[in-house]
Amino acid sequence: MNPQQRVAHVVALVVIGACVLAVPVLAQDHPETVGSRDRPGWATDVAGDRVQAHVSGSWDLEGDDALPAAAGLTFNPQFVIWTDALANVMGTTAHNTLHDEFMVGWTTLQDEWSHDIWARRLRPDGTLLEHFNVAAVAGEYLNRPVITYCPMHDEYLVAFTNFYDGSGLADVQARRVAWDGGSMSDVFTVTPGVAQHVDPSVAYCTPCDEFVVTYTNQWPGGELDLYAQRVRAADGTLLDMNFVASGGGWNRTYSSTAFHPAMYGGAGGYLIAYLAASSPPSGTRVWYKITHTELYDLYVNPELEASSTTTAAFGVWPQVAAGETGFLVAWWEASGGGYQVKARRISAEGSALGPPEGFPVSGVCLPPTTTHNLAVTYAYPQLYLVLWEYPTPSGTAEIHGIFVSEVADMTLGDESVVSEAGSAIPRPTVVCSPMSDCLIAYNWWSVSSLDIAGEIVRLRAVFSDGFESGDTSAWSATLP
Repeated sequence: MNPQQRVAHVVALVVIGACVLAVPVLAQDHPETVGSRDRPGWATDVAGDRVQAHVSGSWDLEGDDALPAAAGLTFNPQFVIWTDALANVMGTTAHNTLHDEFMVGWTTLQDEWSHDIWARRLRPDGTLLEHFNVAAVAGEYLNRPVITYCPMHDEYLVAFTNFYDGSGLADVQARRVAWDGGSMSDVFTVTPGVAQHVDPSVAYCTPCDEFVVTYTNQWPGGELDLYAQRVRAADGTLLDMNFVASGGGWNRTYSSTAFHPAMYGGAGGYLIAYLAASSPPSGTRVWYKITHTELYDLYVNPELEASSTTTAAFGVWPQVAAGETGFLVAWWEASGGGYQVKARRISAEGSALGPPEGFPVSGVCLPPTTTHNLAVTYAYPQLYLVLWEYPTPSGTAEIHGIFVSEVADMTLGDESVVSEAGSAIPRPTVVCSPMSDCLIAYNWWSVSSLDIAGEIVRLRAVFSDGFESGDTSAWSATLP
């Protein structure tokens, strides 16, 4: 039988440290070629529906001899992306499809107000490439870089918030950066000169070759609303701008946006998800809007419910990712005396699917904080990967994760500890390549500093008749 024509049970694997995620996936007529990548000595054996893992034949990861915290190991990241004596705060990641490499961005705190934006390239095998400064102004507080790749020009748009000298002003600024960091445009301001403008989210529209940047306006009276700005990818020219939503006694903030080419009959469009809190307070909602790429209908389009509840966690970004047939929106929500991650599927036509309150993605854990990140990416045909920062009773943070189906309101497999916490590992981010190489980057409290670290993992399709796609050997990360 031709392997490309198989219709069989598929198992998707993510091998991450001592954790193996194994989940059933709907059969693929044309499965992606995928394999497993991890630190030296790790491999996987698969027979039918059973999954076993070993380390060079000497450790049994199933049963009493499993490696997690019970074995007394202190967590070490697969590789350190950046370390120095300063505090470095994780931003976001992006994948470059032309060169098949990743870009990681973060903020380095030079002193109380001099905060710089930095980035580093790395390959899917973990090889660390050049690092470089993206933006730095003495005495100005630059924060939370968001990196989005533009294949048309083989460069990135790096957007961030500039709080200037802390006097109360704030703007969203951006810079176009060549794929290798070898050249950059001037820094330009995306937002108008009224109110505070913070927390950008960026999506790239391939057919129209432009970005949309959404951000929060904070007015002097305290009201929060959302705007969206089109940016021409070729030269950074600001095009049309429009309200996302405003007024009505609601504070709207923490937006996340994604582009889908199938929206509006194939013309393409954006979905913008965000938090909405009433004033006076009566709970926090997760809402979304859809719009054409020109944004002309954004303000007049109705606000739609990603969730019918009023118990979303305020201060923590909802996240949206685009798949093949639509979107997945995920958020934190109060539940059972703690908080859990919930999600809702949205069709490419903009219709919310499944239960109106969404469906649970995680178990219930301790209340999240404002640094309690959530990350969503499209990892494999019909599969999203959702990661979240999991606070432990001891005060450290782990990274937990699970697969979510694109075609049903369900998770696949068990909630798993993606990175064990011997020290705090907050602010997870994740991005996957079309070959299902996935970079998970996060903050890592080393002995003396807050560093940027990560793991490279890969999904592998395994069929019930024993056929495995991709390279089935263990693969080492290359350190500088």
